[in-house]
Amino acid sequence: MECSRKELLDCFSCKGCVTAEDVFSAEEQTVENAVEMAASEKGFVVVSVSPGAFSVFSDTLGYSEHSVARKLAEVFGGTENIRVCSTKDASLFSIRETAREFLEQTRRPFITSFCSGTVCYVERKQPALVPSLS
Repeated sequence: MECSRKELLDCFSCKGCVTAEDVFSAEEQTVENAVEMAASEKGFVVVSVSPGAFSVFSDTLGYSEHSVARKLAEVFGGTENIRVCSTKDASLFSIRETAREFLEQTRRPFITSFCSGTVCYVERKQPALVPSLS
């Protein structure tokens, strides 16, 4: 396999699609879309809230953080398909899943990144590596 290097210009070679995708993704993440997704048979929505926001909600509303999570789930439709969690929990889950993936595929390349452009780069420039994305 040929070695490759990701350059900053690669992110712009597709005329700003990373930025456009990020904007599109943010515009699609509305309460209405989450409620609609949770109401569908196959939909499942996870709402991530920062620990600081949980504390503010808890102090302002006079509820425990667990109660705040339940109240937020109600705002999003209150179905079984809604989960509200702390971003701290989401980070820990992500780390555990990444470690599990790494241990399962120790003999293949393993690509993980916080950069949203990495997926676009691999798909466009190195499609053979798509199965290695975490």
